[in-house]
Amino acid sequence: MPIGFVSDEELQEELSRVDSSPGTIPESDKDEVEIKDIERGRGNGNGGVPNVLQKIIGETALTDGNQEAIALANEFGIKKGSVSAYKKGASSLSTYHEPHESISPHIRTVKEKIAIKARKKLLQSLKNLTPDKLQEASARELSGVAKDMSSIVKDMDGQDGDEQNVRFVLFTPKQKKMDSFDVIDVTEE
Repeated sequence: MPIGFVSDEELQEELSRVDSSPGTIPESDKDEVEIKDIERGRGNGNGGVPNVLQKIIGETALTDGNQEAIALANEFGIKKGSVSAYKKGASSLSTYHEPHESISPHIRTVKEKIAIKARKKLLQSLKNLTPDKLQEASARELSGVAKDMSSIVKDMDGQDGDEQNVRFVLFTPKQKKMDSFDVIDVTEE
């Protein structure tokens, strides 16, 4: 028998086998079955964590620490991994390196406020670090405060390599000179 040609008997046999295979719907029940499309993502009516809550959790992580933010997230049934995304200004772990349009500016504002406070403390500790204090034992403590405030300012300003610089790389093909091509003389007859 050639490929692609079957007799009527073989066709009916195959069709009856397919109709009775597991997972198929019997003809009698086909009118009662409703077929729905697969809902992808969160589904209708479920928008995930509201932006306001993401902002609050991110701000809590910056001001009160990760443990407080994780505790707050647990109260709302949010995974602790999402806390680091909100702290970064992203709306989820899958968009961790892509700042969200409403969360990122809020997080940046909170970081700026923290940096301003840290700068004030840094200046106060530097003012108190007088030559007299350098000779006393507490100078080490004041130096530690100055160092800590400096690192906080650096972290809050984003000077730690958080910002991604745009870099353009242009490639140009090497140009050949006419001398490098073979010349074929063609004459007309």
